[in-house]
Amino acid sequence: MNKKLTVIVEWTGDNFGASAPEVTGCVATGKTLSEVKEAYASALDFHLEGADEDELPEWIMRGEYVLDFELTAGALLKYYGDVVTLSAMSRATGINARQLSHYIDGNRTPRARQRERIVAGLHTIAKQLADAR
Repeated sequence: MNKKLTVIVEWTGDNFGASAPEVTGCVATGKTLSEVKEAYASALDFHLEGADEDELPEWIMRGEYVLDFELTAGALLKYYGDVVTLSAMSRATGINARQLSHYIDGNRTPRARQRERIVAGLHTIAKQLADAR
Protein backbone atom coordinates (compact mmCIF):
# COMPACT_ATOMS: atom_id res chain seq x y z
CA MET A 1 0.00 0.00 0.00
CA ASN A 2 1.31 3.45 -0.91
CA LYS A 3 1.98 6.05 1.76
CA LYS A 4 0.95 9.67 1.42
CA LEU A 5 3.77 12.05 0.63
CA THR A 6 2.46 15.43 1.77
CA VAL A 7 3.42 18.30 -0.51
CA ILE A 8 2.83 21.78 0.89
CA VAL A 9 1.62 24.31 -1.68
CA GLU A 10 2.03 28.01 -0.89
CA TRP A 11 1.21 31.21 -2.73
CA THR A 12 4.40 33.25 -3.08
CA GLY A 13 2.88 36.42 -4.51
CA ASP A 14 3.59 35.56 -8.15
CA ASN A 15 3.42 31.77 -8.28
CA PHE A 16 2.35 28.72 -6.39
CA GLY A 17 5.32 26.95 -4.81
CA ALA A 18 5.44 23.31 -3.73
CA SER A 19 7.76 21.36 -1.45
CA ALA A 20 7.61 18.26 0.72
CA PRO A 21 9.23 18.31 4.17
CA GLU A 22 10.43 14.72 3.68
CA VAL A 23 12.21 15.51 0.39
CA THR A 24 14.71 18.26 1.11
CA GLY A 25 15.82 20.23 -1.92
CA CYS A 26 12.97 19.32 -4.23
CA VAL A 27 10.78 22.32 -5.07
CA ALA A 28 8.61 23.47 -7.95
CA THR A 29 6.65 26.54 -8.96
CA GLY A 30 3.80 27.24 -11.30
CA LYS A 31 1.37 30.01 -12.23
CA THR A 32 -1.62 27.73 -11.60
CA LEU A 33 -2.34 24.99 -9.10
CA SER A 34 -2.43 22.29 -11.77
CA GLU A 35 0.85 23.60 -13.20
CA VAL A 36 2.64 23.43 -9.84
CA LYS A 37 1.29 19.92 -9.15
CA GLU A 38 2.58 18.73 -12.51
CA ALA A 39 5.90 20.51 -12.03
CA TYR A 40 6.39 19.02 -8.56
CA ALA A 41 5.69 15.47 -9.75
CA SER A 42 8.24 15.95 -12.53
CA ALA A 43 10.80 17.57 -10.20
CA LEU A 44 10.40 14.72 -7.72
CA ASP A 45 11.02 12.10 -10.42
CA PHE A 46 14.16 13.98 -11.46
CA HIS A 47 15.25 14.40 -7.83
CA LEU A 48 14.84 10.68 -7.11
CA GLU A 49 16.97 9.73 -10.13
CA GLY A 50 19.95 11.54 -8.63
CA ALA A 51 19.33 10.79 -4.96
CA ASP A 52 21.50 8.41 -2.95
CA GLU A 53 19.71 5.47 -1.35
CA ASP A 54 20.31 6.79 2.17
CA GLU A 55 19.17 10.38 1.45
CA LEU A 56 15.45 9.67 1.56
CA PRO A 57 13.11 7.23 3.28
CA GLU A 58 13.09 3.83 1.61
CA TRP A 59 9.38 3.98 0.73
CA ILE A 60 9.96 7.18 -1.25
CA MET A 61 12.97 5.74 -3.08
CA ARG A 62 10.90 2.67 -4.04
CA GLY A 63 8.12 4.89 -5.38
CA GLU A 64 5.61 3.61 -2.82
CA TYR A 65 3.90 6.95 -2.36
CA VAL A 66 1.02 8.97 -3.60
CA LEU A 67 1.33 12.76 -3.68
CA ASP A 68 -1.05 14.54 -1.30
CA PHE A 69 -1.08 18.27 -2.03
CA GLU A 70 -1.97 20.40 0.99
CA LEU A 71 -2.59 24.09 0.34
CA THR A 72 -1.71 26.73 2.90
CA ALA A 73 -4.45 29.21 3.77
CA GLY A 74 -2.95 31.81 1.41
CA ALA A 75 -2.80 29.31 -1.45
CA LEU A 76 -6.39 28.22 -0.82
CA LEU A 77 -7.63 31.80 -0.84
CA LYS A 78 -5.65 32.64 -3.98
CA TYR A 79 -6.81 29.50 -5.79
CA TYR A 80 -10.49 30.13 -5.05
CA GLY A 81 -10.16 33.92 -5.37
CA ASP A 82 -11.30 33.86 -8.99
CA VAL A 83 -14.52 32.14 -7.95
CA VAL A 84 -15.25 33.50 -4.48
CA THR A 85 -14.73 37.11 -3.40
CA LEU A 86 -13.00 38.01 -0.16
CA SER A 87 -16.29 39.51 1.03
CA ALA A 88 -18.07 36.20 0.51
CA MET A 89 -15.23 34.33 2.23
CA SER A 90 -15.36 36.81 5.09
CA ARG A 91 -19.08 36.22 5.59
CA ALA A 92 -18.67 32.43 5.38
CA THR A 93 -15.69 32.26 7.76
CA GLY A 94 -16.27 35.16 10.11
CA ILE A 95 -12.71 36.34 9.37
CA ASN A 96 -12.24 39.97 8.35
CA ALA A 97 -11.65 40.41 4.59
CA ARG A 98 -8.54 42.49 5.24
CA GLN A 99 -7.13 39.66 7.38
CA LEU A 100 -7.86 37.18 4.58
CA SER A 101 -6.02 39.48 2.20
CA HIS A 102 -2.99 39.45 4.52
CA TYR A 103 -3.02 35.63 4.36
CA ILE A 104 -3.01 35.70 0.54
CA ASP A 105 -0.20 38.25 0.40
CA GLY A 106 1.87 36.25 2.89
CA ASN A 107 2.05 39.16 5.32
CA ARG A 108 0.50 37.02 8.02
CA THR A 109 0.28 33.29 8.65
CA PRO A 110 -2.99 31.98 10.08
CA ARG A 111 -3.08 29.63 13.01
CA ALA A 112 -4.36 26.11 12.37
CA ARG A 113 -7.82 27.05 13.68
CA GLN A 114 -8.07 29.94 11.19
CA ARG A 115 -7.15 27.61 8.33
CA GLU A 116 -9.88 25.22 9.46
CA ARG A 117 -12.36 28.12 9.40
CA ILE A 118 -11.29 29.00 5.85
CA VAL A 119 -11.73 25.41 4.67
CA ALA A 120 -15.11 25.17 6.42
CA GLY A 121 -16.13 28.46 4.79
CA LEU A 122 -15.24 27.13 1.35
CA HIS A 123 -17.31 24.02 2.06
CA THR A 124 -20.24 26.20 3.14
CA ILE A 125 -20.06 28.25 -0.06
CA ALA A 126 -19.76 25.09 -2.19
CA LYS A 127 -22.81 23.60 -0.48
CA GLN A 128 -24.79 26.79 -1.06
CA LEU A 129 -23.85 26.72 -4.74
CA ALA A 130 -24.78 23.03 -5.05
CA ASP A 131 -28.13 23.62 -3.33
CA ALA A 132 -28.95 26.49 -5.68
CA ARG A 133 -29.34 24.28 -8.72
